[in-house]
Amino acid sequence: MKHLYLLLILFGLNGFSQNYIPFPTENVAWIESYSGMETLCGVTQYYTTGDTIIGNQTYQKLRRYYKHQMSDFFGNCNGMLQEGDYLKGFYRNDSINKRVLWQYPNDTTEYTLIRFDFNIGDTLDSCLVCGGQIVTDIDSVLIDSEYHKRFKIDSCYQVGNGSENYIIEGIGSLRGMFEPIFCPFEQFYDLTCFINDGYYHGFDLWGGFCDYVSTHEIESKDLNLISIFPNPTHSKININFGTTKFSSISIIDLSGRTLKEINTNGKSHVKIDLYQLSKGCYIFQLKEESGNIRSKRIIKQ
Repeated sequence: MKHLYLLLILFGLNGFSQNYIPFPTENVAWIESYSGMETLCGVTQYYTTGDTIIGNQTYQKLRRYYKHQMSDFFGNCNGMLQEGDYLKGFYRNDSINKRVLWQYPNDTTEYTLIRFDFNIGDTLDSCLVCGGQIVTDIDSVLIDSEYHKRFKIDSCYQVGNGSENYIIEGIGSLRGMFEPIFCPFEQFYDLTCFINDGYYHGFDLWGGFCDYVSTHEIESKDLNLISIFPNPTHSKININFGTTKFSSISIIDLSGRTLKEINTNGKSHVKIDLYQLSKGCYIFQLKEESGNIRSKRIIKQ
């Protein structure tokens, strides 16, 4: 069963102060859906793959996986399926100015991807996703025991309860990582869910849900008692289960495809050969005999 954690607890910011929360720098992914009439429809997942030095600054490498089709006039996705994975670019946090900075590959210009320094009444400008709308309200949302500032944007998305447009500190725009915040015409983009360290945060704007890399909230402290090494790895990986009994392991890529399933049958340790896998990040789902599912990110070099 997939576990989806919706952002349900909201608080106003009147008289409430909080620390600034930057973008995560590892074990993070943003999943977006897009659809429309006679245009592309499908899913995109942005995910980090380590850091790099550009000039004298440290940036996080961000890749984009996509899987989409062409839709017909009625919005049905029925064209030829296309998918791919490529380096989108690099980001770093400017926490002093409450901004996320961005560079495209082979481009020395540094852009502001998104800002979190707006006040009520400000116009969204001076960033890649800013579309000129007005900030109408600021409150806060509780995610994994941390309060993230949330900016409500005046836009045409205000068509019903739960469908408003927001920018959330440390996460980004609910329209997506790189889509400008504006009124759409024939094509719609939505951030479906945000994944950080194995936790899912769902944004159920239009009745959809995050159903790609299934995981469980107990990528927990006691998972550290399970020994997984070497990680990163070039080929083989060893897993020592400790005292916990596991029945199976599933290897899943970041698009949600199950690539391999291994029966462990309560063994205390297993060795898995990953030579057939391409370089990249994978999710290992470990299923206990009790039914609990734990997850761990593995990097194949």
